[in-house]
Amino acid sequence: MERVVIEPLRDNWDGVKVAIENDLSSVTPDSSAEDQTKARQKAVAQVEAFLADLRGLRVLDPACGTGNFLYVSMELIKKLEGEIQTFLQSLGGQPQLLEVSPENFLGLELNPRAASVASLVLWIGYLQIYARGHTRPAPPEPVLKAFKNIRQMDAVLGYKKTETNPQATRWDGETRITDPTTGRKVPDPDARVPDVNYLSTFMPPWPIVDFIVGNPPFIGAGPMRETLGDGYVKALRKLYKISKHHPGVPDSADFVMYWWFRAAQQMDARTLRRFGFVTTNSIKQTFNRRVIEAALNEHPVSMLYAVPDHPWVDEADGAAVRIAMTVVGRGVREGVIDRVVKETPGENGEYEIETEGQAGWIHADLTVGADITAAVELEANRELSNRGVQLSGKGFIVTPEEAAALGLGRVADLEKQIRQYRHGRDLNQISRGVMVID
Repeated sequence: MERVVIEPLRDNWDGVKVAIENDLSSVTPDSSAEDQTKARQKAVAQVEAFLADLRGLRVLDPACGTGNFLYVSMELIKKLEGEIQTFLQSLGGQPQLLEVSPENFLGLELNPRAASVASLVLWIGYLQIYARGHTRPAPPEPVLKAFKNIRQMDAVLGYKKTETNPQATRWDGETRITDPTTGRKVPDPDARVPDVNYLSTFMPPWPIVDFIVGNPPFIGAGPMRETLGDGYVKALRKLYKISKHHPGVPDSADFVMYWWFRAAQQMDARTLRRFGFVTTNSIKQTFNRRVIEAALNEHPVSMLYAVPDHPWVDEADGAAVRIAMTVVGRGVREGVIDRVVKETPGENGEYEIETEGQAGWIHADLTVGADITAAVELEANRELSNRGVQLSGKGFIVTPEEAAALGLGRVADLEKQIRQYRHGRDLNQISRGVMVID
């Protein structure tokens, strides 16, 4: 949220302060009292105008869950607002009664319980912030207002009606069992519900806002049908189908890219200044990358900040995953990439991270420098190479501990069947240190 929301706001505020300081410095002790008063009144008016703009800001999380991203955005903006109020009083101005409130923070969430919790989280957070920054313990009555800023809805697929498909079933999306081999929680194959067909579909309208932040669902292109249902995925892919007049989203793209695509579309509204998402780190892969390439080519926007690969704990099931962070803003300009160069896991699943920044034009594959995504195949290499060893899934990958449990080091010649395994990311970034059953 710092890179998406606060960075541009602080840039704007710094510009206002510089203008005010220049105006005030032009008034000397020898200036008339009238000139000094006018200069101070002008400065007060500039600060009040900035606060009015701040109160008009709107931040959207189109996959808000229980409201974590919205709460952090509100806390950061309220902190900036407090600093500006203090500056206003130093100029002799009066504190503004109207303030940034939960009304400024909008959310879309499919789960009705999570949507209700998100609204509550924002109000509790706001009242705590208010109590810390004011002598009065509570804001004016009514304390709680029904802003309806959190909407319970599907953010990427709208539909007029549905019909049950009695000939197809899908996983219920909730029930999990422990895999006897890996010990991990996996979908229960017996927890089935009837599949649903979605009719008269459309892209749900998103509110017109200044900033978009979020952490959309981490579902790969492969598991989408099992997780969301065949009917849902068919309807979604048909709605976002790529055509000559519509960039769309490739069928092989991850679920999160539908949010990325919609946010890029919102840039055409001209009020949206920046958007930033936490996504799976597979955003750099070919089919996901096409969504980013289209956005960078078709809109006057640039990637302003990116973290290509970062450890993360998924809120849904607590699984350790690798994520990427991307921030997009208006204009054609350079950005900054932060690469993780060292990560130390803590006792409670958290990571201590060291990053190394690199400035430059950020390409769709989250790199700077030469744009290798635009490279073409060399005719001279045709039929001279092959893909080599490639797995079709993760089932044969084992940790050194799992390999030892299978007998590695005890069973003769087993080292010929269980070998060290590295893929491209292991070599280029941080190795997982895994093995593979050959």
